[in-house]
Amino acid sequence: MHRLPFGTAIADRNVDQLIAARQRLAKLKRAFAPDLVHIHGFGPSILFHFETTDAYPSRLLVTLIDELPRRGGHELLGRTLRSADWVTAKSTAVLAQAQQFAPEIMTRSCIIHNGLEVPALVPAPLPMEAPRLLCLGRLVVQKGFDLAIKAFASIADRFSNVRVVVAGDGPERSSLEHQVAQLGLGNIVNFVGWVSPDRVFALINSSTMVLMPSRWEGLPSV
Repeated sequence: MHRLPFGTAIADRNVDQLIAARQRLAKLKRAFAPDLVHIHGFGPSILFHFETTDAYPSRLLVTLIDELPRRGGHELLGRTLRSADWVTAKSTAVLAQAQQFAPEIMTRSCIIHNGLEVPALVPAPLPMEAPRLLCLGRLVVQKGFDLAIKAFASIADRFSNVRVVVAGDGPERSSLEHQVAQLGLGNIVNFVGWVSPDRVFALINSSTMVLMPSRWEGLPSV
């Protein structure tokens, strides 16, 4: 595994870092000689792939995981889709968006849903006497957990025995914790941090309801 600082270089607009990342990727392509390059998701780091295609020509597979951007990036998105030998999407909605945006991919695109193991756990009775509401996922703006907290604040006084569990970690954690404190929900909303994959099913199984207030998604694994 090689980690290259594409995102940091772009965000910092650091020319030296941009050049160094491009050179490292070109060197890696020449040394590894990939039969296939798989771009998973859409973002500005794709530019580095196009900037290094001469280093070692490879077939290109693109997987779309979220709704397509409504603003900006359309030129890069079009180039990415039209350059791909095959395009996959994780849902019918995302694939339809991509095919509408670039009709050329109609004959070289398909849906591949996320693969998930069926849990061995038997569904437990829903805890209703003391309901537990679960928000599970990365703590980022996309997931909309701030919306769930704001909505719950409007009904918390009518359901004093309800508790909200926020499971996951990410850059929005401190902002969410501040929001909870500001709304006076510190005794109701509990942040449990990152949960290992082997504990996720048990956590869901112990909850009355899973809340998914995402601002955008493709087809979320939760």
